Amino acid sequence: MKRIDIDDLKPGMFVSALIDKQQNMSIKQCGVVRSERVIEQLKQRGIQQVMIEVQPDSQTSKPQTIINPIKKQPNIKRPDLFSDIGEVRKVYDGAIQVQKNVVHKIHDKKALDVAEIELVAGQLIAAVINNKEALWFMTRIRKQDAYLMEHSLNVGIMLGLFAQYLGFEEALIQDLLLAGFLHDIGKIMIPDKIINKPGPLNEAEFRIMKGHVVLSREIVESQYQGLTSICLTTIIHHHEKVNGGGYPAGLHDADIPFYGKMISIVDVFDALTAKRCYKDEITNISALRILMAESGEAFDPYLVSQFIKFIGTYPAGTLVEIGGAGLERLALIESTNKDDPLTPKVKVFYNTKTKNYIEIESLDLAASHCHFEIKRAVTPQEFNIDMVELALRCLP
Repeated sequence: MKRIDIDDLKPGMFVSALIDKQQNMSIKQCGVVRSERVIEQLKQRGIQQVMIEVQPDSQTSKPQTIINPIKKQPNIKRPDLFSDIGEVRKVYDGAIQVQKNVVHKIHDKKALDVAEIELVAGQLIAAVINNKEALWFMTRIRKQDAYLMEHSLNVGIMLGLFAQYLGFEEALIQDLLLAGFLHDIGKIMIPDKIINKPGPLNEAEFRIMKGHVVLSREIVESQYQGLTSICLTTIIHHHEKVNGGGYPAGLHDADIPFYGKMISIVDVFDALTAKRCYKDEITNISALRILMAESGEAFDPYLVSQFIKFIGTYPAGTLVEIGGAGLERLALIESTNKDDPLTPKVKVFYNTKTKNYIEIESLDLAASHCHFEIKRAVTPQEFNIDMVELALRCLP
């Protein structure tokens, strides 16, 4: 981290703490600076310095090789999150069912239904392009006992959304989404006692676990005729690290395919923000800090910086604690404010003082009459929030 004056703050920087003229430091409202307007608002609030996460400029520069023609995406105004959530949930639930079918067929040594997988991939691509806020939210609703299936689906969705953010063309987005959907298929062959072991794996167990990448390759190569080389290489390299410490091949930076670097970031981010039998989930911002800390070691610095901008400070579907006028509430981010990520539209649903649900109220934190502000992001487990139930309550 590095301390800089507010006048040196630029859009795109990741702020870790705010410092006012009394030298008081706050870490409650941090994240990516989206615009000059946000910087002006910080100045108006009396912020004189900030702590930022830094990386060497030479590491964060965009790769010279043109991996894919990137085109400017049109700025299409989408409806708020819950205008789309009902239809998108049907697509998501259908994709989970396809994942279950894949698991059963592999366990029973039966052929995969490629047509079924292709169909649901096409539906997900349509949602990536047209309903990204609602689709992102579905990746945040988790069931601990269905981690393997939901993780693979979520990685596919997030990889597709990340690719769209980078401006990739639709055919490539579909290849990457499909790669994420299939990337952990080999784990189905790994014993449950290793997959769900509550403590660290020993050397022998970790060797077995690492074998899931080779198993994934063997399954898709033998059963998925016509799979593109981009899709296949993305699956194969999702555990490689730029410092050469990954697996299965221990490749170094320049030898790892660009899309392998992309999926490794998405894979770890989703794992960090998921609750497992052996670990708690963490917030998006905490996960982004871990990715930043591993930038240049495990992950490509340029792609980490782009992923941080893609995720943003408080994306739709994030749970936050808000406060103002002596009140403390929990709220769900409904839609982001591109000019000021600290003042999104939210749905307020929980009183943190009395620890009970309240009637849902929509608030625009940017409105002049609104006295609430975000204090911090929270995880569902902190307040025992059932995200599935919450989504149903928030539907129009």
